[in-house]
Amino acid sequence: MNRSLPAALLVMAILSLVCGSFWSCCNVLGLVSPDYFIENAAPDEAAETAEQKSEPGWSATWGPRIMWVSSLVELPIGILMLVVGVGLLRRWSWARTGAKVCAYLVILGCLWAIPLTLWEWQLQTEPSADWGDLIGKVTMAFASIAQIVAIVLWMAYAVAMLIVLRGSTTKAAFAESQRGRDLYR
Repeated sequence: MNRSLPAALLVMAILSLVCGSFWSCCNVLGLVSPDYFIENAAPDEAAETAEQKSEPGWSATWGPRIMWVSSLVELPIGILMLVVGVGLLRRWSWARTGAKVCAYLVILGCLWAIPLTLWEWQLQTEPSADWGDLIGKVTMAFASIAQIVAIVLWMAYAVAMLIVLRGSTTKAAFAESQRGRDLYR
């Protein structure tokens, strides 16, 4: 029995482990920090003018909550990526199905993240004469661009995973692994 993994499958398994770790860590941080973001979204109590004391807009009150819910929904995807990475390395029979499910969930997560990112970016584009505010908006613009690039990379990962799983060498590797396990039963 040949125990070597096809190179593409090995790369995707390692990427699943690395990306799953990263995705999980980011979403855990998003879950444990909502109070900070929600507190900072509230208007300053020491504001002097009535205009500054006005109630925060929809984006200031709901934006952090939407991000928290997004982290809550996406955390299981990161955990699934980790589990799938181990399963692909071990060539467990369920790992191919799990990897397909994971890839489709990543695509759905990216499709959710694109409008959310564009919405956040649009909120930061109002003109301002204040230099500090301008620097903050430029920083937010770069962060939004980086987030769009990350979304594109996540999509590429998911599409590559689906292509690798459809490959004949991957199917043969899993079939050979299953035959080897059947011999030991």
